[in-house]
Amino acid sequence: MRKHEEDEQDFINRLAIQLREALPSRTRIDEKRPGLFSKEHYIRSISVSLPDRHYVAARGPDGRYAYRIEIVHRSGLSVLGIIPLNLHRNRELDAQEWYKDMLASMKGGQSAGFPRL
Repeated sequence: MRKHEEDEQDFINRLAIQLREALPSRTRIDEKRPGLFSKEHYIRSISVSLPDRHYVAARGPDGRYAYRIEIVHRSGLSVLGIIPLNLHRNRELDAQEWYKDMLASMKGGQSAGFPRL
């Protein structure tokens, strides 16, 4: 069990670095230090906003990560230049499905879990 958590944390750390470099304006990373003067840190959450999807990997109180995709439907109405967003669907996936769907969405192809809007 402990090995799985270490592998997952390693995956999240590497993913955070890659996303921060590849999509800096679309990626938000929330990091936490366990103590005030601790050199160690862990990533609490990673959020990636793409045109029709919002990807979130968030660490729960048990130390495990939950991966979810929020499908965004944009209404055609604009008020003072602001386009309102309505979350259309929300679904939790395992890490592999989440990652594959995000890659497909970045490439502009058909995502594994959801049809294109």
